[in-house]
Amino acid sequence: METSGPLLNTEIGPYRCMQVLGEGINHKLYHAIEPETDRLIALRVIPLNPHQSDLQYKSATLVRHIQAINSAYTVPVIDFGIDDDVLYIASPDMPGGSLESRFKRFHQDKAVHKQGIPWPSLGSALYLVERIAHALDDVHSAGYVHGLVDPINIMFDKKGHGYLGELGISQLTKLIFRLGDTNSLYVSRYAAPELWQGNRPQPASDQYSLACLAYELFTGELPFSGQSIYTLMKQHTEDAVMPPRFVRPELPDTLTIPFWRALAKPMEERYGNVGEFVDDLREALPDVARDVSPFFTEPL
Repeated sequence: METSGPLLNTEIGPYRCMQVLGEGINHKLYHAIEPETDRLIALRVIPLNPHQSDLQYKSATLVRHIQAINSAYTVPVIDFGIDDDVLYIASPDMPGGSLESRFKRFHQDKAVHKQGIPWPSLGSALYLVERIAHALDDVHSAGYVHGLVDPINIMFDKKGHGYLGELGISQLTKLIFRLGDTNSLYVSRYAAPELWQGNRPQPASDQYSLACLAYELFTGELPFSGQSIYTLMKQHTEDAVMPPRFVRPELPDTLTIPFWRALAKPMEERYGNVGEFVDDLREALPDVARDVSPFFTEPL
């Protein structure tokens, strides 16, 4: 099967690809339909080398283990298989789209002075961070690291509840490109210092990335926003983060220590787990009521 060109209206396993949703270094993501049930799903398609049977076995084994992770806060793997040297991974359709797409809509509206959806309330931001923290704790308890905690991998249902997606993609990338214990090929604005230095992601790396995301949700700005790869790398590996109240004055000073600790450069200076970080965020915001703001519910 040809995988470099469009696969629209092509059957892969029991699914028919209908629309391209996006693509990464080694995969494409489609809206697909299961003809027997007319169910709409998200189908990730990853070409495998037909001459590397061990790669096919290892990939399928990894996805099977990821599928077994029991979490109410992750986008589950509902099916997977190999069809003509293509690994396909099926997940539920997430009609609310990604956090990345919601950030983009906000900034595009702001750039043209359009009165769009307001930035998330503090309560809804904390609620989302709590959900992703639960997801990460479940992933880490199962013995895995996510490695790509980023707005593009946080998905929403139609009620605005957030879920962590892309489970196992960083590990699959390493398998396919035979990267061993090195970092993956993708380093984002939310990546921990050790990933910028080419090291293997750890649970503490996921914690750092979640802290970057929480900082952005609370303040409206990234903790580090260098305009070049070199500047970003220097900021993440050397610079201290600005206290949140310096960016958004109405935020309490009690948020400073949780972010300084979760965003510490040495991994050993961060929290023991993601849950501890979120516990301190809750203590710093004792009177904030959880809600789901229109930022997460309005159709894209």
